[in-house]
Amino acid sequence: MRANTVRLAWEEGRQVVSAWIGIPDPLLAELFAAQPVDAVIIDLQHGMNGIESVLAMLQGITAQNGPTPFVRLSWNDPSDTMKALDGGALGVICPMIDTAEQAATFAANCRYFPRGRRSVGPARASLAHGADYMEKADDEILALAMIETLEGLANVDAIANTPELDGLFMGPGDLARVVTGQFAVDLENPEYRAAVTRILEAGHRAGKKVGTYASDTAFGMAMLEMGFDLVTLGADSLILGRAINRELAELRGAHRLKT
Repeated sequence: MRANTVRLAWEEGRQVVSAWIGIPDPLLAELFAAQPVDAVIIDLQHGMNGIESVLAMLQGITAQNGPTPFVRLSWNDPSDTMKALDGGALGVICPMIDTAEQAATFAANCRYFPRGRRSVGPARASLAHGADYMEKADDEILALAMIETLEGLANVDAIANTPELDGLFMGPGDLARVVTGQFAVDLENPEYRAAVTRILEAGHRAGKKVGTYASDTAFGMAMLEMGFDLVTLGADSLILGRAINRELAELRGAHRLKT
């Protein structure tokens, strides 16, 4: 079976950086996968993707034979979880995990019996990752539970210690809203920073990895400096928008374009 390069990086003690794709386009997914990122995460929750577009995007990512393909699920739903895995995802991130029981349900949906309750039928996954996929998948697939609510924060240690769960994923936007009452993600806010630190330390105490989403480079660098094991580059739409504005500003400045 194809090795999960993110898992290998973590075993070697390295932090990883991922792209984040919300636009339902396989060519865009392939373009991001062609860059020197460790993973590409397809967003099924807040992006415009449906489970049907996820398959084509997974094909685009694995065509590059490099980054690990992830899917951020829409919810803790066994159907979406198993379809994402059967489509070839080697990592899944589940939003809004509030309790250890919910984390256990999510983790069980990612593993075959006797380690879990995933149904047998890997469809594309065996084609993409090898004929021995079913024998090795449980040891390669990564299952990360998102902590982003007050209940999840209160139960973070129990969630982190859930068997078959590989790690946590801090949801910075929702966490900021519930902790500070603001939508702004501000590490200078002591309550917010304490919540972020609590999630990171809970995961590491349990021997698990901890990832997070970063909407900009400054926040991503801060997360890596704090010790997060996976940090995203920001959503594709944000990156494209910033790139277009940067190029326009440079062009207008260089040629004094009349507006």
